[in-house]
Parts: sequence; structure tokens; C-alpha cells
Amino acid sequence: MLDMELFRLRLKEAFGTDTQKMIAEKLHTTQGNVSKWLSSPQQPELDTLYNISETYRVSIDWLLGLTERKRIVKGDGMTTYALSTEAFCDLKAHNAIDVRDRKNPHDSFVIEVKDPLLTELIKKGFKLVDADKEILKMWIVEKLSLFDDTEIIWSGTWKEDEVWVCMDEATKEEHWREVHAIARDNEKHYAKMMDNDVGPFTD
Repeated sequence: MLDMELFRLRLKEAFGTDTQKMIAEKLHTTQGNVSKWLSSPQQPELDTLYNISETYRVSIDWLLGLTERKRIVKGDGMTTYALSTEAFCDLKAHNAIDVRDRKNPHDSFVIEVKDPLLTELIKKGFKLVDADKEILKMWIVEKLSLFDDTEIIWSGTWKEDEVWVCMDEATKEEHWREVHAIARDNEKHYAKMMDNDVGPFTD
């Protein structure tokens, strides 16, 4: 059964500082409807719920209390840092993969992660998988979600001197977003030089 109190709280959180008038304009509805959603048991129609999700970039599952992941994760085939990291953490939690010294001659199969941002996120996730599952969930919601829409980029763009300097100073997830932005600009620059030829430089 839908927890209406939680639903209303999450609607308010999604709407942020927008006034009821602003919300109504954005969602192409009336201010009276918005008021009812926020103060009574009435809930939006399915198409309006979808519109809220798209307009305010929040997950319908989150609004309904089915998940703690607030932001929408794009489903257009884009490979993001958040999705990739969660996949690795899920495999680790199910004991399907392990971290080993790649020099160990007894290892028949080793995966090398070349992307430094992905490496940092996976390392952090793996520590939390081993330490505390609840803290891992909180980290995914509060920190890893910063990379929900951050697309994985060509590994060569991380090798520029300016990127390396910024990487050395990156200690938090927020810092890594800034580093990624610089590396992403490099990728776009290379793509322009290569006339968007098929390969690692494509946008």
C-alpha cells in the first residue's frame, strides 16, 4: 500500500523551492491540483506522475517510496559511472568477482580498469561492500548518484597534464566531478580535431 505521507514529503522535496504557481506552470496543471497533492490523500494521475518525474528529474519509484535512489538514471544505453560502479559492487556483493594482485600467476582472468574516476568509485564501493551494506546504500544515494548522468569517456583524455594535476588534488566525489568535466572537455576537443570520426572521440 502506498505511504501517502512519504509520497507527499517526497513530492515537496522534489519540488524544492518552487511555489505552487511555478509547479503548476511547469506541469501544465492548476495550482489547485498541486495544493491537493501536497496536502490531501489525492495523488496525481499516472501521466502527471510521469511528467513530475521528467520535469524534476526524480525517479517515480523514489516518489512512491519503492527505492532510496532519488534521481533518474538514463535508460538510453548510455554507460555512466554510477551504473558501472553499481554493477561492479553488485558482483562483489554476490562474491562473483574478487580483487587480486594482477601479478599473481594463478589468476587466469584479470580485469584492468583504466579509467581513474571509475577506479576510485569502484575502490570506494568495494570497501563499503566489505564493511557495511547500509553505509554502501547511503553512499550510492548521496554520493554515487552525482554520477548518474556522467558518461564514461575515452581513457586517453585522462592523460593530459592538466587533468593529472587536478586528479592529484581530488579527494571527494564532488572534486572528481570537476576533474571529469576537464577530461570531458579534452575529449570534445579531440573529437573536433578528428572531425568526429568513428572511434574513441565520438560525442
